[in-house]
Amino acid sequence: MGYKMKICIGNCKKNLPETVEFFKIRTDNGKFRNECIECEKIKQKQNRDKIENKLKQQEYWKNNKKVLSEKRKFYVENNRKFILEGKKQYYKNNKEKCIESVKQYYKNNTVKKLEYWNNYYKENKGDILNYWKNYRIERGIGNGKTLPEKQIENFFIENDIKYETEKWFENCRSSKSSTLHFDFWLPELNTLIEYDGIQHIEPIFGKEKLIEQQKNDKIKNEYCKNNNIKLIRLSYIDNFFVENLELLLLCNSTNYKVSYDQNYGVLFPDEWKNKKEICKSIVLAKSGIFKKRLYARKCKIKQVENCISDKFLNENHLQGTAYGKENYGLYDNGELIQIISIGPSRFKENELELYRFATKLNTQVVGGFGKLIKHVNKPMVTFADCRYSNGKTYEKYGKFLYKTQPNYWYIKENYKLSRYQCMKHKLPKLLGENFDPNLTEKENMFKNGWRILYDCGNLKYIINTLGIS
Repeated sequence: MGYKMKICIGNCKKNLPETVEFFKIRTDNGKFRNECIECEKIKQKQNRDKIENKLKQQEYWKNNKKVLSEKRKFYVENNRKFILEGKKQYYKNNKEKCIESVKQYYKNNTVKKLEYWNNYYKENKGDILNYWKNYRIERGIGNGKTLPEKQIENFFIENDIKYETEKWFENCRSSKSSTLHFDFWLPELNTLIEYDGIQHIEPIFGKEKLIEQQKNDKIKNEYCKNNNIKLIRLSYIDNFFVENLELLLLCNSTNYKVSYDQNYGVLFPDEWKNKKEICKSIVLAKSGIFKKRLYARKCKIKQVENCISDKFLNENHLQGTAYGKENYGLYDNGELIQIISIGPSRFKENELELYRFATKLNTQVVGGFGKLIKHVNKPMVTFADCRYSNGKTYEKYGKFLYKTQPNYWYIKENYKLSRYQCMKHKLPKLLGENFDPNLTEKENMFKNGWRILYDCGNLKYIINTLGIS
């Protein structure tokens, strides 16, 4: 008597008689198919082995987590280019698949992720709020007083300076007709101080909010100009000036404008820290305040040795010595009070350049520059730094040629580097392992914590001493 035969859908794929025990397995179509006991045992064993391997891997990871993570980091660092190139190549070849897989992933996991983050927020609400509160305070975001604002307020208290906070004026309103508030008002100095947090410069709350913020800043600037009120703006980058308000208040008390941005400025942070007395002398001189006034006709001209000129320039000129070939000075009773340093032009052959013109601190010499260049009696070119010079002295004895584009430096804490020191081919030595050849000069410097500091350009003049009588 024959038996009906059934096909096993397992690994064996054998035709077995009905008398043999089978497991009924439901397929995707909803139909039942048969699998023999031996195949089922093999399948169960494979599943058990998989679970055991997973458990072993998890235990191994727990016991060797630090070692494995360090190995992975080491591998990624040493093979970063290879990994990125492989990913880029795969994405180029399988662009459509990658996009579809990402879309599918988000469709399948959006609800799960939202649930996870909602639960996480409920469990850690206090820690999250404290973190963002400190984050906003450190970066000057929000309506509350930031750390720099507290530093400014402490400075006023320590120096007995009268001030008001959140000062507003009836006619100073935004485009939405709401009143605009200033951080500090110094009534005795007729000065307003604004501390601009990161939201004044970067779109952390979106581009629309940034545009609105910058419009309000312009309205405040115009209001102060129209009403003859001095306004000091401190950016969140300018922590140096927050800590050195003495400079700002000195400049404003002498009616001399000071700012610290790309368009116009007076002094750089390192100059105030390293050459404070020279900075003070410049600010007071621009306001017509001198401790001593002399006349050039009563002074004698002498050629000055390099060692003496270097010392004088380092003590009395913001840029220090210039290593000129010829140095001439005015002497009052044997004391050097003014000097010029001359040499071949840095930019053109067969041309003479005036490198430095410096006067002793807090001293005015009437007619001193004219007497010195008349003694030289040669045509020469020179540059006036627009940060603290309007070039009128040079214009009186020469001719204006043109204005140069603003130059820039890189600044980090107390250090300042010129753009020539930071050219891309020099960055591997400067930055070491942190240098990335795929990034530009500025991107590399910004990545390593350096920030750009602009000057205001220079005015170039040609001085014709032969025309001076």
